[in-house]
Amino acid sequence: MKPMNIDNELLHVEEKDIKNKEYYEGIKDLVNCSICLEIIRQPVQCDKCQHCFCAECVKGLTDCPYRCKNNKFSTSYICNNLLSRLIIECECGKEVNYDFIKKHKKECKTIYYKLEYLKLKNGYELFKKKLNEKNDNIWEYTILSNLHPHILTCKRTFLIAWYCDNCKNKFDENTPSYCCTLCDYDLCYNCTKGTVTKGTITNKIIEYYNIYKDGNRMDNCKIISQLHNHPVEYSKSLTERYCDNCKNKINTYSYRCFLCDFDLCSCCAQYTLSS
Repeated sequence: MKPMNIDNELLHVEEKDIKNKEYYEGIKDLVNCSICLEIIRQPVQCDKCQHCFCAECVKGLTDCPYRCKNNKFSTSYICNNLLSRLIIECECGKEVNYDFIKKHKKECKTIYYKLEYLKLKNGYELFKKKLNEKNDNIWEYTILSNLHPHILTCKRTFLIAWYCDNCKNKFDENTPSYCCTLCDYDLCYNCTKGTVTKGTITNKIIEYYNIYKDGNRMDNCKIISQLHNHPVEYSKSLTERYCDNCKNKINTYSYRCFLCDFDLCSCCAQYTLSS
């Protein structure tokens, strides 16, 4: 599988997106690549027969697809000129001249999220290919579950609590999950065991849940303090924090109300627990 070419994706145009269709119909045969059968991206032409292709399509070819016994291709200025007159409607609804479509798509939020998804999908497919090569080392931290159609990999988040998409329980950042990065889907150990169809749950996650029983469920990490109206949650952070009660700097962890930006050090939290 080839790595995704971002520039190629930004230049990708479909017939349905063209607004001046009458003009396009008149030049269609000249601006469609005879290899991929799509509108040419970064057009090059055979130095001998003058046929045009996408630069990516002819990369690595030892002969022209029209068998004119030539393997040299150069930029096609005629094809570029024909393409420059196309008016393209972006997925966001804005109409843009073909010459500016690449620049617009780089700034368009609709396209940005689509490309981010394509990157994730591309990475997932490459990872899936490695799994199909029967690499036993990869399966050490990877499983398939009947709760989700994609591959799940054991991981920990960094300073971010997460929810199990099956049981809906919330866990702290130290608790490992089985995650599908393509779908942003997480499973806790308790939901994973008994649903594995391929692979084996890694010993590290089993050991962690044996120690913490239900993992560090955030339900178990909440306390009620007499100093605040809302429940406060166990929290770690790399940013500097001060206890809102004793005003001392918090060096380890705090009990935090994320709604009010309120922190208690462990000492103040311990001595003010509501009965």
